[in-house]
Amino acid sequence: MNTFESLPVPLQAVMLLVASNVFMTFAWYGHLKNLATSPW
Repeated sequence: MNTFESLPVPLQAVMLLVASNVFMTFAWYGHLKNLATSPW
């Protein structure tokens, strides 16, 4: 379970940024899809 902690810190930062970007991309497109079906 310590495999992530054994990685170098810059690599940890890059992996966290990539994971965050992927999550926020899906969240943004889901938000746009919901916004298109129910406008203000």
